[in-house]
Amino acid sequence: VDVLGKIAEIVSTLDRVAVQEIMGEDGMSIRRLVALINQSGGIYAATMSDPIGDDNRRESYAFIWDQTRVELVPNSSYVVLDNSDRMYREPMVASFQTRVPAASGRRPFRFTLINVHTDPDEVDPKRMDSEINVLADVFHRVREYEFGHHGEDDFILLGDLNVATDRLGALDQIPGVVSVAGDVMTNVTRSKTYDHILIDRNVTREYTE
Repeated sequence: VDVLGKIAEIVSTLDRVAVQEIMGEDGMSIRRLVALINQSGGIYAATMSDPIGDDNRRESYAFIWDQTRVELVPNSSYVVLDNSDRMYREPMVASFQTRVPAASGRRPFRFTLINVHTDPDEVDPKRMDSEINVLADVFHRVREYEFGHHGEDDFILLGDLNVATDRLGALDQIPGVVSVAGDVMTNVTRSKTYDHILIDRNVTREYTE
């Protein structure tokens, strides 16, 4: 089975993709994936974090996007600072904006993505120090930072959170925040909901209109 070819085929139908669990220090897998998409006529690019975790398991995050549709806001990609070591893999953040013809007179739609992969052993919503509850603080702090510096209020927190919709903990208590994935079974065997796309429907109407 041509696994990389199948992934390239899927990614090439999308405007932007958040990628997780990238192994290796050199980013070769992401470069090969983007090159394969572009060999088939795409015009895609990617940005990737440094490996995150400990010596037992280090993973990188990445974003891949169609450059004809969206563009990465310069210098907007970073990994959330976690001096207190509250998360095994700190989330990666990046801001994008849509490409619009200059003659259209329309302003680009700008939005920020928070790419998260939680530790499955640290997502008990009953524990306030668990990662699923820490993510509520991450969401608030990233939103506060981006709004204070750039006036941005459109956010998507997405990724493998390793919990079902009814176990989102403090994330579920943020007014307006909903999982647009709902109860879709997202694991390989289609038996559990682990992956989510969370937005604040009070301020982010562009995603649903």
